[in-house]
Amino acid sequence: MNQVFKDFDFENFWDNSSFQQGEFFAGRKSLFIGKPINDEMIKELEQSLGYQLPKSYLELLKSQNGGLIQEQLFITNNPISLYEACYISMHQIGGIDKTAKNCSLYQCEYLIDYGFPNIGLYFADLATDHDWLIMDYRECGNNGEPQISYIYVDGGEPEIQVIAKDFETFIKGLKNADEFECDDDNCVYLIDK
Repeated sequence: MNQVFKDFDFENFWDNSSFQQGEFFAGRKSLFIGKPINDEMIKELEQSLGYQLPKSYLELLKSQNGGLIQEQLFITNNPISLYEACYISMHQIGGIDKTAKNCSLYQCEYLIDYGFPNIGLYFADLATDHDWLIMDYRECGNNGEPQISYIYVDGGEPEIQVIAKDFETFIKGLKNADEFECDDDNCVYLIDK
């Protein structure tokens, strides 16, 4: 069996400094970080939503059940239509605790009711309420290893673009936005400093 996240720095992955006094997220920690995961929580979510969670996702949640992240930029191979650039920017990863309402996979039920396709598990919202990252189970079935896709829905047909072969590849591909230069409007240009 393959080991997931070999030599990965879980301690520096999460950004819990933003919950300190004076920060925008101060006093909101319980909305983003769930209780430590356990087998009962995993089973309940999988039965409720109908998908088996990837081992790499569960391994990440063992370090913390969702929350804000340090590395927030993922470089894509092709431009994302909404941004017209080859990157996505994100701030958090959803966990599996129902009580962490702003950062939980249980948001999938709401998104599907809102018009997002039922093709996987939505784990991170992006710049608008219309674009998300999803563990995309279309190719592998509900019990397989999902790809990671960017999805944009605003009326009509959803735009879906696969951006990583699996969850671990996606997480290991996240970069620090400070490594790239920004213009005056804070749009990221993919130019190494």
